[in-house]
Amino acid sequence: MRIVGSNIYKAATQLLTRRPYRLQRFDSRSVDEYGLITNNYLDPEDRLATMLAVSAKMVRKEGLDAKEKYLKLYDTVKFQQATRDKAGDLLFVFDEVFEIIAQSDWYEIDGWNWVMAVRINSNAEQ
Repeated sequence: MRIVGSNIYKAATQLLTRRPYRLQRFDSRSVDEYGLITNNYLDPEDRLATMLAVSAKMVRKEGLDAKEKYLKLYDTVKFQQATRDKAGDLLFVFDEVFEIIAQSDWYEIDGWNWVMAVRINSNAEQ
């Protein structure tokens, strides 16, 4: 059952520009031939979403590293954030790669989500 909040996302996407990005979902972890744990990802998906830079004020408020670059992304897909035993999904935005570190819990209620992601690489091959 969806609640009124789902209309907020629809209204917002009519006002805010949606930009292309690639979503690469975390699949599993394995141990490579050197005994190191590696993250495995599914094939990337091309998507459109609303994206905003995270302000310096928000970075301070959340206790995040001010030297890093953060992105907030709004989309109608369920994401995986980084946890102790799982890596976060990857977002390829222009020539940068971001890993999801936080997300809203609105997906189950409203069918859309926001995530906060930290840049882990730039000038990446997509």
